[in-house]
Amino acid sequence: MTNSVDARQERYPFIDGLRGLFSLTVLFFHSLFTFFDRDYSDFGLLFDGVVAVLLFFVLSGFSLSVGYLARLQSGNESADLIIRRMAVARYPRLALPSLAACILMYAVCSSGLNYYALIPAEAKPEWWGWAYRDTQFTLSEVIKFALYDVFFPGAFIPILPYDGPYLITNLWTMSIEFVGSILIFVYALAMKNSVWRVLLTVAVSIALTLSGSYYAFFFAGMLLADLFLRLRACEPPVWVHFAAVSAAGILFLSGGPDAFYGKVVFCTLFVFLVIQSRYGQAFFSFAPFRYLGRISFALYLVHMPVIISLQSYLYLKYDGEFSQASVIAIAGGASILVSLMLAHAFAYIDSHSIVISRKFAKAIVG
Repeated sequence: MTNSVDARQERYPFIDGLRGLFSLTVLFFHSLFTFFDRDYSDFGLLFDGVVAVLLFFVLSGFSLSVGYLARLQSGNESADLIIRRMAVARYPRLALPSLAACILMYAVCSSGLNYYALIPAEAKPEWWGWAYRDTQFTLSEVIKFALYDVFFPGAFIPILPYDGPYLITNLWTMSIEFVGSILIFVYALAMKNSVWRVLLTVAVSIALTLSGSYYAFFFAGMLLADLFLRLRACEPPVWVHFAAVSAAGILFLSGGPDAFYGKVVFCTLFVFLVIQSRYGQAFFSFAPFRYLGRISFALYLVHMPVIISLQSYLYLKYDGEFSQASVIAIAGGASILVSLMLAHAFAYIDSHSIVISRKFAKAIVG
């Protein structure tokens, strides 16, 4: 009988912790840039929502492949079956919470609570003026947007002309996440235990980077998973762990580069330094980070309805009474707090979508 890998061993707490940190980064970024058109690079990665999303892609590549690679490493015969189930479950796992969030946005707009549409254009970033200008949608448009438009490449790109409702604009990442996930599953099944797997993954990552494809981040994440499993038996000196986490801290404070290939290298290196350092693992395994990681998807989905309703309402209410910076601090602080509270409740839907998607996949695949 072959060795089995306990399912609990596949979830690494520091990966959840990294997700938690960067879910806050996205929240901070959207709470500010929807009202301010300014450069936040002086704050490193703290407000860099773009790099945070790219780091999410790397973490997805890691987490989606590490369990399969670990099973292959241990000789678990169920490895292929489980990754096939993961592939079949991927769409409902992402689509069900997205649909719930879009229905929430529909309720907000239908109730006349889209206050962002009332903010004068000159108070918004110039390139963001088109966002959330629509206030009325049909339920069929909402369902189509949530279940089709955001998942299939080219159907919904929010900064380009789009014949449909602009519901939750940050769902532009869903098609990349969905297709990137499927590519990882197919590639992993094709490569299995090939002796060329690492070299080919490097080659694919480089090719995708040179072509400017977001899928480069997913394959970089899979490469990190492969290296992590191969290197975890090694025990370098303490100074190596300290140097790695220190270098990750310097990268965080310095911020990401502008060039696409630089972003791929930056995100890959940052995650590598954290996961290869026992101090980095311990830091991101703290309970607050793990909690934020558990609600990260929920937070990603629900914070924009809060921003266009509560935060925008407070902005309109206090604009003129205080300085713009003070108004954003008050409105943004309230928005961030309510977003976290709502995400805590919405995580109930997210967790049930996982259960439903797994049952669906088991019924289809066996």
